[in-house]
Amino acid sequence: MERMNPEELNSGSFPRAFRGYDRASVDALLARASAEYSVLVRDLAQLNDRVLELEAGLAAYRAREESISAAIVSAQQTAESIHEQAKRQAQAILEDARKRAEEQEARLQKRLNELRWEYEKLSIQQRNCVESFRSLLEDHLESLAGDPRAKPPPQPTNGAAALLAKAPEPDLPTEAVKPEPDAVPEVGLAPEGEPAE
Repeated sequence: MERMNPEELNSGSFPRAFRGYDRASVDALLARASAEYSVLVRDLAQLNDRVLELEAGLAAYRAREESISAAIVSAQQTAESIHEQAKRQAQAILEDARKRAEEQEARLQKRLNELRWEYEKLSIQQRNCVESFRSLLEDHLESLAGDPRAKPPPQPTNGAAALLAKAPEPDLPTEAVKPEPDAVPEVGLAPEGEPAE
């Protein structure tokens, strides 16, 4: 059924009948109804425009919301990816540092073992040298003790002057004694072939 517009109320004509309604009253009512109907039609058109505007805004908001949601999801995924990448990098750095530390510790331990072994060898060599030198000295002393031509070891000179000072003076003759011609002096040159006393 086709909708009626306000102009049809104003231009409409009714058939006349005997003892019908008052024509002026009917025309006035139709004019009033037409005016009210025009207002309703205008309000309805405005409401329809407002609805369309709101629907367009809602669609824009929905698109914006979807874009924001997509951006949030993308940001979350990016953050998770960055977090995982940073975690992997940190683990790789820690693993590399641990590996380097173990290698350095192994090198230092090896060097320490080498130094200990060198110290042990030097200690053994030192003991061997000391034993060899002691044995050599003992053999030399034994050979010197058995050799009659060996000279006695020199006496220490510390305190020699003090000992001589404390020694008693010998009794010397008051008159000079002429030595015999054939007498050999006790101190002096020894005969050839004999060592001096």
